[in-house]
This record gives sequence, C-alpha cells and structure tokens, in this order.
Amino acid sequence: MDKRIIRDLKYVSLESFEFIFVCIANLDNAIKIKDRLLKLGAKENKIKWINNYYYDNKVYVNINKHVDYIKLWRTSEFDNLEFNASLNKCKNNQLDYNNYYFLRSFKHSLHNFAEAEENRRLNEKKDAINSYPVIAISYSLGRSGTTLMSQWLASLGLFAYPPNMLKINPYTPAMNFSYYKAIEDYFKVSSTSDFTSDFGNTDGIFSEFEFCLGSYLMGGNLYKFDTKKQMNNQLISDARSYISNFVDILKKPLSMKVRPQAIEFYETIYGNTFYIVIKRDIYTHVLALVNMYKSFCLPMMGYSEFNQSDVEFEKEPIKYAAITLKNAIALRERNLQNISDDRKVVISYEDFCNNPKALYDEMIEKLSKMGYSYPKEYNGVKSFNISPRIADSKTIEIVDSIFNDDRYNIDFKD
Repeated sequence: MDKRIIRDLKYVSLESFEFIFVCIANLDNAIKIKDRLLKLGAKENKIKWINNYYYDNKVYVNINKHVDYIKLWRTSEFDNLEFNASLNKCKNNQLDYNNYYFLRSFKHSLHNFAEAEENRRLNEKKDAINSYPVIAISYSLGRSGTTLMSQWLASLGLFAYPPNMLKINPYTPAMNFSYYKAIEDYFKVSSTSDFTSDFGNTDGIFSEFEFCLGSYLMGGNLYKFDTKKQMNNQLISDARSYISNFVDILKKPLSMKVRPQAIEFYETIYGNTFYIVIKRDIYTHVLALVNMYKSFCLPMMGYSEFNQSDVEFEKEPIKYAAITLKNAIALRERNLQNISDDRKVVISYEDFCNNPKALYDEMIEKLSKMGYSYPKEYNGVKSFNISPRIADSKTIEIVDSIFNDDRYNIDFKD
C-alpha cells in the first residue's frame, strides 16, 4: 500500500463527501484504510469498499453469511441488470459457467476473503472425523460413463458432485463449495441434470465438474504409477481436511471420479471410501476413446502414459486406443485388488443404463454394512438410452489381438 495515499487524506475535509469509495484488493490494507479514515473524521456509514462492481458496501463481511452477499447483489442501490439477470438464471440452472461477467463479478466480490478463510477452514478440519463416505466412481479411462453416473447419483438427492462453481477460483475449492451451497439454498435449487455432457464437460454452474482432489493437490504426480510414494504427511492431512470441509458444507456424501492412479490416493487419506467400479464393453470403449483422442490434442496427460510402445495414434488409432485401455484396466485392477468387496460394487455401463435400480439396491445394502443409512426405496430414473456404437469385425480383431498380447503390457511395480 502506498502510504502517501493515507498521508494526503489529512489535507481533505472528509466530512464533506457523500460517499468515500475504497477500491482495493487486499483485505488487511482495506481495514487499515478504513481505520485511518475514521480517525480523520469520516463517518463509517459513508465508507464503501468496492471491487469494480459495487456489490459490497462493507469493508468486512462475515464469510459464513454468504446469503447476505446475494441479498446485497439483488437489492443494492448499485443495481446491475445484467448481473441480476444472471442470478435469476441460477434458479433453473440455466446459467452457463462460461458467463464471463458472472464469474468475474462473483470472484471479485469474494476473493479478498477466500484464501484466508480457506486456510482457516483447513486448519479447523485438520483432525476432523468425516461422518460421510466418499463415493468414488472408479473408471479405467474416459468415456466410461462416469459423468452419467455422477449425474444419476446427484439426481437421487442423497449424494452430491463437484459443481462448475468450483471454477470460480481454482485455489479455494472449499470456499467455492460454500458459494455454491449458499446460492443453491437461497434460490431453492438443487443439482438437477438433463443427463447430458460433452466429453464429460457440462455448462450450468450447478452442473457436474470433473474436479479431482488428487490432481489439485498433487498435480502431475498423480499420473504416475506409484501414487502412494508421491504423498507426504502434509498432503495427506490437507486432503483429509478438504474432504471434511466439502461434506460438512454439503451435508451429504460427495461423489468423485477416480482414475486408476487415484485409488491409492483415496485409500491413503480415507478408509471409508466406497467404490463404484464402472466397466464398459472394451470394443465400444475403444471406439469412444478413438473419437475422444481425435477431438483433443495428444499426448493427453493421464492417457498417453498407458502406451509405452512405439504404436502411434496417427498411424494406428484403434491399436493405440486399445493399448491405453488395456493398461489402464490392469492398473485399476491392481489397485482395487486389496479393497474389500464390502466397499465396492462392480457394474458394467450397459447394465447400469438398463437397470440403475439394481446398482442402487446393491450400493445401499453395502453402505448400510459400513454404518450408513439410506432409503431402501428407489425413486430414480428407470433406465438410460445407450448411444449406439457398434464395433465392426476389423476393430474387434485388433482389440482382441492387443488384449491377448503381453508385449504391450506395462509392468506396474509395487
């Protein structure tokens, strides 16, 4: 802070001003300026702390009362029609998280408190005992049906997924959950979905976001095949604090997509993880992967590591996709082998789509043995349509040759 700003204020008659706007990003500096202004004769009710969008008229607001922010935004004398229109769209989950104005406004209104509050929450939950299970949707590679699974779980009203609101500030996921819950409660909306996505991506701010706690804390180290060795005590403590914060805010279990490497991450930090192991017909899965690899630029982190051969996607796409899938499945099976059957349920994507109730019944039965109580009656969707994708004989031949050839196997050393 430039002290000359404060020093020069003593030459100004502050009593004559209708309002005094304090435009500053750092909370500590804002409070210092406010205190100085008061000493120089300014009236507290005339001091307005703003952040480019005029949504807050206080230097400090209790971060736990997020609904107060929302009421301010909607009733502020600095009414902004575009922002209010965006908030109204929240009611029906019609607001695209890419709405630049909304995200920028929201972040500016709260970011001064977010990082400090994030740290406080982490410390507060450092040794907390989590009263909810973590629902880990275990998959081999993308295009497994995990997004539909997450959406289905949330549609039951018993579980939650990470929402796109987490993208507001990538450095404060716990606070982002708080913002999400505040708006959800205020507008009486819930994590509803039309069960659609684009390669796992969704648009609405309340829609499912592919947030991976392991990737957030470990970065590229999560994609290595010896995840447990990459974890230290501080990381484990932070991970447990985050999980406790998330579920404490949501008041329900959180479901997260778990890649093969991340199984060790969750097993290390949290013994009450329940796994939904979703499998898919390997032939249609390979075709889906080929389509995805064509849509994104290779190499893809988390995918390309599973091909350590000389096979190139550009020359042999089916073969390349089959190799990555085969090794991803192998790593997942290795990391799941020591987990009790009481903490996991295995289902194919096709069986799930045809009869989601069967999965629910088995899930609830096993969760009850873990000490968690959920309604036995199923009130969800009866079935889902499966996108038609039929492998021809040539594709089947290539895939079979890869899955039956040990030369393409990766040696996942313990």
